[in-house]
Amino acid sequence: MTYDATESSAYSGNPVELYKFVVGTSKFLYTSTDSEHVYNSETYTPLTISRSSSEQTNEINRTAMKITVPRDTPIAELFIAYAPAAIVAVTVFRYHPSDGEFKAVWFGRVISPDFQGVKAVLHCEPVSSSMKRTGLRRNYQALCPHLLYGVACGVNQLTHQTTGSVTAISSGTLEVGAASAFADGYFNGGFIRHYTDTGLPDARIIIDHVGSTLTIVTNFQELSVGDSVDVFPGCNHTMTDCDEKFENSENHGGFIHTPTASPFGGATVF
Repeated sequence: MTYDATESSAYSGNPVELYKFVVGTSKFLYTSTDSEHVYNSETYTPLTISRSSSEQTNEINRTAMKITVPRDTPIAELFIAYAPAAIVAVTVFRYHPSDGEFKAVWFGRVISPDFQGVKAVLHCEPVSSSMKRTGLRRNYQALCPHLLYGVACGVNQLTHQTTGSVTAISSGTLEVGAASAFADGYFNGGFIRHYTDTGLPDARIIIDHVGSTLTIVTNFQELSVGDSVDVFPGCNHTMTDCDEKFENSENHGGFIHTPTASPFGGATVF
């Protein structure tokens, strides 16, 4: 029998669900049954995991899902202090051992946790939820609207990566000796990245850069003196920064010759 035939059967179905969480290059694989299951050469380990039902409606937000796991599950522990810097993608697979045909029945991302005693409820939204947001519109403006290191920008972040060791940590600031080789403010608006012991990337926006001192939004959860970090410069989205700092003027998305006086401002034009 096929998956559809077994799924719609009144008595032949014996569904097994697999939950795949992906954070950067790390994967967390679980199954709701009491034995391991292998799919696409990946082993899903048994876990007390359940989910809410989802339905297809004309309202995108109605397809959200809640996944309940034990509080001490590694995927839940990622959210104990704050949400990971990287997106936590989740895919739910379902199949029946009698037919062996796997189906991806839901795909989205974890947006927030709710810790309730010994369990954690992961609130997830479907990938289609991005469709309900207003699409980005490019404005007629002098500053470049492109995301630095994004596709439209085209700057390769690895080319501008600076790696160094943390020499001191205090509330809201880090000392990175390698940063002192650049002019003050060079890393303003950029970011600093650190890989945790589990290999997950964790990043913080750099608010200010003076010498070897980098001011960040919030401290890292897992960072010690002597650890290696990657530092990336920011951009003020002007043609000067784009040309002199990144040599990328051909991809600058701003209109640098935008007149400063608006013809619709009420002033006499002639």
